[in-house]
Amino acid sequence: MFSRNRLLLIFLTVTILSVNLYFLVQFRSTFNADPIVANAINEKLIIGQFTKMLKNRSHVLDLFTTTTTTSSQRTTTTDSAQSGLDTADDFVTKSSSLVKQSLTYEPNYHSTLMTINEAHDNVSLNTFHLFKFIINPEFKICGRKRNETNSPTLIAFVPISVSNFRGRLAIRHTWSNYNLFNGLRVVFLTGLSPSDKVNKNLRIESEIYGDIVQADFADTYRNLTIKTMMGLKWVSQYCNNTRFVLKVDDDVVVNTHFLLKYLKGLARANSQLSHSLICRIVKYPIVIRNESSKFYIRYDEYSEKFYPRYCDGPAYMMTTDLAGKFYHKSFGVRSFVFEDVYVGMLAHELNASFINMTQFYINRKKYPAPINKTIDAFHFIYVNNLEQFYQMWNYVYDHFIKFFIKIFFIF
Repeated sequence: MFSRNRLLLIFLTVTILSVNLYFLVQFRSTFNADPIVANAINEKLIIGQFTKMLKNRSHVLDLFTTTTTTSSQRTTTTDSAQSGLDTADDFVTKSSSLVKQSLTYEPNYHSTLMTINEAHDNVSLNTFHLFKFIINPEFKICGRKRNETNSPTLIAFVPISVSNFRGRLAIRHTWSNYNLFNGLRVVFLTGLSPSDKVNKNLRIESEIYGDIVQADFADTYRNLTIKTMMGLKWVSQYCNNTRFVLKVDDDVVVNTHFLLKYLKGLARANSQLSHSLICRIVKYPIVIRNESSKFYIRYDEYSEKFYPRYCDGPAYMMTTDLAGKFYHKSFGVRSFVFEDVYVGMLAHELNASFINMTQFYINRKKYPAPINKTIDAFHFIYVNNLEQFYQMWNYVYDHFIKFFIKIFFIF
């Protein structure tokens, strides 16, 4: 015979699980595999969010100044309107139009690597670290102090094109969704676009989501190494209270639940774990000297026959202490065009440890070949386009729901 307290505990547990399952199912049905449907929903969502924010935060009006005004003319909304600014209704109309323009952008996944000339136009040591943050959420992502109950387990930074709004939106509503995975924080790293309109759109997006870090260098593929160093610098300054750091490309779907489970298990097994990279290791690959290859490297760029071991580029992790060490070590190591190789060079200089993850991720270039693995056997899925991104997330999410249903019935 169950006691009253025991029955109450069972009732509360079942109720909480039922509510969570309902939320998960609703989330799953909202973001269907069809990205067109998902984007239509997201468009209404983001425009609505921005409109609400604009009415409550008048400082955003400065983004749409139509004439040059002095700081004294901007002290109130009335002064701003009198000095030539549009009305509040005009601001809402303009902002909605800008967001809609961003939503029509089609990301170019797996675009051709830089030309041979671009590949060898390396950034010199004199200019490699001169970038400045121009959009920076600072401590709003992770907080200032390490707290075992509130600090996130993992901070992920995603180097992404400044124009790729749809890619960022897809990530926000799938594997980095805070309501589902509160042990994870994410920031998006961009450089500057040559288009003022694109940069203005990014500022609007940053006001809404607060998860963008932008620096004042050209947003090009060849600057991916700078963008990665920028991410490491930002983590070391504003998010060093996490246990682990993830660098992940925007065309990778993260199996978040099981990744966090793996990392927490790793931390429990070794509470003093530090100075380590966690990834699928590429062991001492040969340097390509064939001039017709897109991976061609001249002897004056790198004279050795083999690269030092490094982490496979689409996704790799490290203990948080390495972020600052890598960034500071990069001041004395010549920049290299391949970002993942360069991080391996820094690891070699610092004598960092490597933890190899088997079955680390699945390459979806052969998609839609079936996935013949259990859900917890992989942590990342490498996709070719946004449609596959949503489809692979739905695959991961379906198994995520089934995992909780299984626990529910076991209970």
